[in-house]
Amino acid sequence: MAQTLYAQVRDEKGDMHSKEVKVFRSWQDAGGAQIFLHANGVYGYKDGAPIKYDSEFDIIGDGVQKVIALEWWEKSGKKMSTEYYAARDKKIYDLQQRRPTKKREGGGTAMDMVLYKRRSTQGGKQDTATTEPMTWYTWFDERPEWWGYAKMIEIGNFSYNKYEVGAKNKE
Repeated sequence: MAQTLYAQVRDEKGDMHSKEVKVFRSWQDAGGAQIFLHANGVYGYKDGAPIKYDSEFDIIGDGVQKVIALEWWEKSGKKMSTEYYAARDKKIYDLQQRRPTKKREGGGTAMDMVLYKRRSTQGGKQDTATTEPMTWYTWFDERPEWWGYAKMIEIGNFSYNKYEVGAKNKE
């Protein structure tokens, strides 16, 4: 019968939350390293990620259990581990390569907090939906020169209407 554990994992947004995992067996050494045999057949860490190296099976003391684990590693674990960690490393690399947003000098944070609603003007349609109030970095890489100064402006295929917090704003 599988045991239910709760592991702390980070989601796509970087927030931590609990994830329910089912395990059949677990091994731990005196240094704190752990391996879990998950209900889906994966030998991995508590969060369900496959182990990274076959040398980690050294904490399994029972000879028969270790042989079974090493067979799993050779048949499917090595490939699973390689693919999982390559994808994870690529994701981390991509996140680190994102351009940081640039703040315009002299405007300070007050301009960065100004909100606008945006509506498409493409094709002359006036009945298109207006977005919720947003800051400049939702739509732009750099704060536009007009941001915070213009009450209403049409640029390209969009109309931007300044949103005053606490005031009655027209749609």
